[in-house]
Amino acid sequence: MNRKSNVQQALAPIDAPALGKARKAVPADEVLAVIVATFEALADPTRARLLYALVAQPLCVRDLAILVGVSESAVSHQLRLLRDRHVVVARREGNAIYYSVAYQHLLSLFREAEHYADHVLHHLPDHPDPRIGRELTIAQPYAKGKARYSMSSRRSPSSRTRHR
Repeated sequence: MNRKSNVQQALAPIDAPALGKARKAVPADEVLAVIVATFEALADPTRARLLYALVAQPLCVRDLAILVGVSESAVSHQLRLLRDRHVVVARREGNAIYYSVAYQHLLSLFREAEHYADHVLHHLPDHPDPRIGRELTIAQPYAKGKARYSMSSRRSPSSRTRHR
């Protein structure tokens, strides 16, 4: 018997109806595996730069290497990982192989991630949750001026329009 089963058997729910709704909200294991693999693929600055470029247009390995400032071999390695996770696709054109994003859904993921980063970096409140009609209250782990990470923007902060 696995550990998860032991925990489920040992604990009685505090709010059984809420637990039931939460269970229905969690996707099937097969879907979760794809989601996790996608986020793992995006969880690297070099791969993220590659993908931002590929959202704009298909590019070959050499041009991607120039863009992100790493060797062609390093780019090929990262693209293989992205291809294995069905994030990019390849197309041969003569001696060159051009890569592009496999699905345009990636652009939506990036936009949402940018909105999230904007909220975190500028300490903006969350949007009202349409399911409950109020803002979500989430702890603020990034104290003003003490962000745990840095993000570079393609545009200067003064030229950005904040997502609110």
